Amino acid sequence: MFALLLIPKSPRCRHSSLSSLSSSRRSALLSSGGSLSHIDRIAIELFDTEKAYVDDLYAVIQGYLNFLVDHRDELGVTLDDISSLFGCIERIYAFNRKLLQQLDLADLDCVK
Repeated sequence: MFALLLIPKSPRCRHSSLSSLSSSRRSALLSSGGSLSHIDRIAIELFDTEKAYVDDLYAVIQGYLNFLVDHRDELGVTLDDISSLFGCIERIYAFNRKLLQQLDLADLDCVK
């Protein structure tokens, strides 16, 4: 059976505030030109990739999953059908959102 929706419906991403990556630290690193270390470049890429993934998961949940749940009767789709299509996407989103928060809190420190 389909789990309760954990992600509230919202026209705006609720996790957009997570994209800070200590903006002053990131700005300083990016403006330093070519003096970024290999580790710093990897940390920035990891954060950016994770942020894009979380944004995409959120968009799928908001744009498709919630729509199907809200209109399942008129579309002739059951909750089992929706569960088969989306599996545990909400748990994946929750996990990756938490990971993104932790990456942000680490402030590009790969040891934290």
